[in-house]
Amino acid sequence: MPPRGTQVRRSPRLDSALTRLWGRVGQPEERSTTRSSALSRLGPSRPAAARTVTPLSPVLRVATALPLLLFALVEALRLLALAAAPMFPHVLVEHGALALLAGLAGYSLLGGAAWAPAAILAFGAVLAAIHLLDAIVFGIRPWLFALLTAVAALAIACLLAASVRHGRRGLT
Repeated sequence: MPPRGTQVRRSPRLDSALTRLWGRVGQPEERSTTRSSALSRLGPSRPAAARTVTPLSPVLRVATALPLLLFALVEALRLLALAAAPMFPHVLVEHGALALLAGLAGYSLLGGAAWAPAAILAFGAVLAAIHLLDAIVFGIRPWLFALLTAVAALAIACLLAASVRHGRRGLT
């Protein structure tokens, strides 16, 4: 390393190789991106064709929101039926949480809210946790079925949340 205070010269060949590899580091890009400033300094963004998640169309958004709202309604009715004779309080909490989060996820999808991905992820995580809790702790469900259901719920919630987030980024 050179002593402190001395100027280090870079070769033009290295500069041109770095420019070809990363683009102009520190220079603003020609096209607008939604990446953070730290990432935009590293180089050009991936082209639109290389993105792996496609946004939800409005028809798919409604088609996804309506079953979630219907599921919330069914869970709320189950909660009312269980509240009449509360033998197991944890079941009341489970159905209440599922009804609330499914309703929030459906409502946020239908309205196109900014917090829709968070609501979808919360619903998927609670659904997975409830299935695992019922299987492992209480022994109500078969454990392998509960494990597969939990994994599927988390995977679907993550994919749907990413798709919704990607669609919101493209609209704003």
